Amino acid sequence: MTPKKRLYDVLQVLKSDLYDIEGTIMELACAATPYAKDDQRLTKAIEAAYRLIGENRELT
Repeated sequence: MTPKKRLYDVLQVLKSDLYDIEGTIMELACAATPYAKDDQRLTKAIEAAYRLIGENRELT
């Protein structure tokens, strides 16, 4: 296996892992959204989660 092919394979695994993490973050953010109106820290955390997902999609 060439180094270029190996790097490509590793990047594919990382991309797959990022999608799994993104799904988990999305589930947590959706579940927390009803409670966010009473907690400013939670609101900021949810907004950060959505930004992170957006940045991940730009990278992939």
